[in-house]
Amino acid sequence: MMIKKITPEDTYHLRQLVLRPGLNLESCKFPMDFDQESFHLGSFHHNSLVSISSYQYEENPLFEGKQYRLRGMATHPNFRQLGHASSLIKEAEKKLMLKKCTCLWFNARIKAIPFYQRLGYIIKGSEFEIEGVGAHHLMFKYFNKC
Repeated sequence: MMIKKITPEDTYHLRQLVLRPGLNLESCKFPMDFDQESFHLGSFHHNSLVSISSYQYEENPLFEGKQYRLRGMATHPNFRQLGHASSLIKEAEKKLMLKKCTCLWFNARIKAIPFYQRLGYIIKGSEFEIEGVGAHHLMFKYFNKC
């Protein structure tokens, strides 16, 4: 397993396969993908990209400090539960702390909540629906002494 920075375009295939099945590639492009503060990480298995995550500087009034938002986390179905996604999150947390980030937040699909809770993320508020995508919860984690 190897983790490295990737381009926004590198994320589109897995976003489409996992997060937007049946939708066109345009639905996998996020508005802040190319912002200067955004970055994207990929986990590779034998040089094949199998897990991706994107991070963008975006403040949410529900949280304090410098914040980033996780967007588009996806792992190929054949490579789930092998540590790729958790390795991506842990690497991102290191990078975010170097950027003086104090909080990472995101909208988590209901089925992914146990995964994020194992990594120390907390649910905030009630379940809500994202049209065309499904039920979600807002989740977050504050970093110590960032």
